[in-house]
Amino acid sequence: MCRRGVALLVFLISLTFGTQACAKDFKPPAGFNGHSWGEAVTASHGLTLWWANTVLDSNGKVVEFYFCGFGEPGCNPGGYYQRVEGDGSFAAGEYYFDHDSNPWANQQVELRTISYLYCARWGGDYMPTPIKQHLKLCGAHVTFRSDTEEQLTRRPVENLSNFDRILNQLIVEYGEPPGFERQPRITIESGRDSLATPPRPRPRHLRYRWCGVENRQLRPNCSATVTLALDTMTGEGTVLVAAPLLYDYANAVQFASDRDDNLYMLLNSAPLDRRRVYNKIQCTGRRICQGWHEPLSVKQLQGFKP
Repeated sequence: MCRRGVALLVFLISLTFGTQACAKDFKPPAGFNGHSWGEAVTASHGLTLWWANTVLDSNGKVVEFYFCGFGEPGCNPGGYYQRVEGDGSFAAGEYYFDHDSNPWANQQVELRTISYLYCARWGGDYMPTPIKQHLKLCGAHVTFRSDTEEQLTRRPVENLSNFDRILNQLIVEYGEPPGFERQPRITIESGRDSLATPPRPRPRHLRYRWCGVENRQLRPNCSATVTLALDTMTGEGTVLVAAPLLYDYANAVQFASDRDDNLYMLLNSAPLDRRRVYNKIQCTGRRICQGWHEPLSVKQLQGFKP
């Protein structure tokens, strides 16, 4: 292949992972960083409230509808059947611990923030007091920074970015997520020279999810999902671990708002670069009101504080 030495043709994989598992082998996490789903906010010490929000009296979403004959089981007097999911009232608060640990420090992963989401769901158009007595752990929110696409072009191709290390670790723990593709790289070495194929450009937004909602589902079929997202232009990244109750809250906020909700966007397949702003449907005699949420009063906010 060349005049000097022996040329070596090596097929390398851009990332080297540990033990792999198929998507069907995904075992949902029972919590995050030593905290279990359903853990009461009042049972946790050293928490500080970051933000809180409520959605009251949401009518949910019609997930099944058909016309039926009078007298059939479940048939309404109007001659139709409908099944609604996600109705009720919801609250969520995001908290952080005064002292916390990085669960992936041994993998040289650098994190910016770790916070925990506590949720509540109840019937009625009021907020029970104190609301903190009803809040249970429903999610964990991790933020990090990684190399931007421009920065990666100036680094060796074998360099592992912070995002790569996080993805590596999540694959070790949960297996390869749906839609994940390995990127093979060919390296030709001859003497002191080395030539490698450049990596493929990445899209503006990367998102991998272990489990999740399918079709028109509002809740996942598993007890928890894991979402990894990265904005390759800014280097801002997120890991969101979510129990079904967090999906309930995010859906209610999305249905009641005139803007796309950040949690909803992360938990669902909506394009992260195509946020919608639309006119909220007004309540009339023929249209169902879809709940409401508004800024909490000082007294209401006090009820979230641990």
